[in-house]
Amino acid sequence: MVEPLAERTRDLYAAAELRLLGIIARQLADGLDATGWAECKLTSVTALRRSAQGVVDELGKAVCLDVFDAIAEAYNTGHRAAVAELGSLLDRARQLVDKITPNA
Repeated sequence: MVEPLAERTRDLYAAAELRLLGIIARQLADGLDATGWAECKLTSVTALRRSAQGVVDELGKAVCLDVFDAIAEAYNTGHRAAVAELGSLLDRARQLVDKITPNA
């Protein structure tokens, strides 16, 4: 019941991973045949870090919102399932539940 709730979060991480790999691949491929390629790549590490940090920051915000939504949806799904289950109880059993867990 809850597995679909995690799918969007998984997809966000997968998309961020692909973006990071793309950034790294483009950064490494640029000027691959040039003399001093290694030195050039070493000096561009800061730009690479900045780009990667941007992806990670976006991911953090998206995941935070997504997790909040998933928790809210899980709560609502669980609540609906509990109400349906309580609806099938006898009145005496339902009264017992109300006594044990107020505001249920």
